Amino acid sequence: MELASIEGARRDKSAATTLPGRLRSALTARGWVRRPEPRVRFGQPVFPGVASLGPAQRDVAAAFVAEAAAVRKGTVTHLGRSVRFPKQLAWFPRGTSPGWQQALNAHDELLAIAVAGATASDPAERRAWYELAKDLVRDWIRQVPAGHPVAWTVPALARRIRNHLLMGALFATELRGDVETRRELLVSLYDQAGALAAATAKHAPSPWLVAAGQALMLAGRFFDGMEARSWIEAGTVLLWGRLRDQGRDDGAQESRSPGWQAFVLAEYLGVLAILRADNDDIPVWGRKHVKGMTDALARIVQPGGLLPEFGPTPVDGTWPVAEILATAAVVLHDPTFAQTPELPGIWPLLLLGESGRRTYAGFTRTGEIVPEARAVRRTGYYVLAGGPGDMMVLDGGAHPCSDGSAVFGYDLSVGGLPLVVGSRVTLEEDGAIPGHARTRRARNVLVPARLSGEPEGEIEGRFTVREGVQYFLGTAKGFAGLGADVQYRRRVFCLPGRFWFVCDEITGRGTFAGETLVHFHPDVAVRAACAGKPVVTIARSETSAVSVLVAGVRSIGLVGGATKPDTQGWYATAPGAWAPAPAVVLRVNGSLPITIGYALVPGDEGPTGEIAVESDAFELRAGVRLGKTVYELTAVQDEVGLVVRPA
Repeated sequence: MELASIEGARRDKSAATTLPGRLRSALTARGWVRRPEPRVRFGQPVFPGVASLGPAQRDVAAAFVAEAAAVRKGTVTHLGRSVRFPKQLAWFPRGTSPGWQQALNAHDELLAIAVAGATASDPAERRAWYELAKDLVRDWIRQVPAGHPVAWTVPALARRIRNHLLMGALFATELRGDVETRRELLVSLYDQAGALAAATAKHAPSPWLVAAGQALMLAGRFFDGMEARSWIEAGTVLLWGRLRDQGRDDGAQESRSPGWQAFVLAEYLGVLAILRADNDDIPVWGRKHVKGMTDALARIVQPGGLLPEFGPTPVDGTWPVAEILATAAVVLHDPTFAQTPELPGIWPLLLLGESGRRTYAGFTRTGEIVPEARAVRRTGYYVLAGGPGDMMVLDGGAHPCSDGSAVFGYDLSVGGLPLVVGSRVTLEEDGAIPGHARTRRARNVLVPARLSGEPEGEIEGRFTVREGVQYFLGTAKGFAGLGADVQYRRRVFCLPGRFWFVCDEITGRGTFAGETLVHFHPDVAVRAACAGKPVVTIARSETSAVSVLVAGVRSIGLVGGATKPDTQGWYATAPGAWAPAPAVVLRVNGSLPITIGYALVPGDEGPTGEIAVESDAFELRAGVRLGKTVYELTAVQDEVGLVVRPA
């Protein structure tokens, strides 16, 4: 079995822990010294709902079972990259990054195997899953030394401690009859918790400190003794201390990443669920802060539970949004977050148990959250809401890509289904298509033909609602590294139930060439017509469709599933599963200033309407004619006006 492929891992290992600790680990791993089994608290279930998981939840656990089956066949996936192990799993496979190895050593696969075993109705199948879990745990304990510079980092320790505790709880019956494996597992867990408590003091502030706080709390409540109680105190200090730092005043996570927002919120909901089950006190300010984080997530989640794809997915194992909101509904006593008829998924059941299920069933639901025009100003996200089930989530800033920054991107749902989408971004999947998905050309943004790779200059976003029109104005100076005198403005107007109008302006001196891109979901049908001016109709269902009207562009193209000359028009339906997806390409070039625009009109009837757009140094004027009605929009900085008149 291979050890770490990281340069210097073997050399640095000696400095990662004390000499007595290394000696103890080496002797124990070789079976020379039998340490006594650490004391545990009687009846501690790790999470309140562990005992509720059984064969009745087999269908709900399908994703966990599929992951466990893949591991049994030798395939492990992390950070979007799958690695095949033909014979035996290597904990530090050659050719993988430190981040991938760290995720592997967090042992999320072990939790999936335990859930598969706990939900198996056949005792023989359950036993087979246990044997697989036991073999992985014992192999890891024997092969990976304490203090390893990858496997014993704070992120790996935090997640692995939780997963080992849950594996022990879900296979409690088997472990009672397997004394040696139980002793090895508990001794290793105890050492890991002590190492995590020591490591957090030196770890830079990050969401992983929140996960570490939960892991220390879980370990401290599971084990008995003075040291275990100190872990509870350390975990509590971490959790409440980081809560103030992780969330902005508007409830959004400090990194502006929807993925990290979901991750951090899930960690805190787990803690609140534990405290709720034990009738422990929860700080009022802490509950209020967690509710603010839940509100912020609920504002930007699209119909169907999808988070906007503005940037890379930063972490594995984030819960589905529906499960996060359902858990929040119970622990925060707020039925407005209860969007599904029944408590969904495995995580809410593990955290809440049967009492939580009954509480959830007793909620009076208001139905699906109706999108409303909102501005999460400090974070820079904006919701331009149309009719029921119609919402645009817009990024009022810049998200880093492999070739620069994607500025003022957006996702759009119509009729309750995601329609305009960004490609799901994974960090480490190989190949031309995943590589393309990490670039700005996979986002719904304006992309210059000449890319400098330099960061954007000053970026500012404003949002207002006037005369029924929702209006966003974003400004980027020094756009795409093209020079301080080149300024980019994206204006987005929403007239609910009528249209969204996106206008791109590039001002300054010189010339400009580039493309404005609009990416659609792979399940859509496309119809194009040209009756004087081109109209493209995109339909995903009878109620989920838009017509695209354009103005000011040099040419319009439609591409999907292309690999030559450039990769374009792909969408990840699942990690590693790419499907061709249509992208509308609006090409522009010429002398500055340049103004182009397009309207997204709900409906699949392909209106014969048209749009026009023009601007000067002070004012933008746009017109949208739909049937027998003309909508005239004017915008001066962050002020907007609307005139509606007959055609």
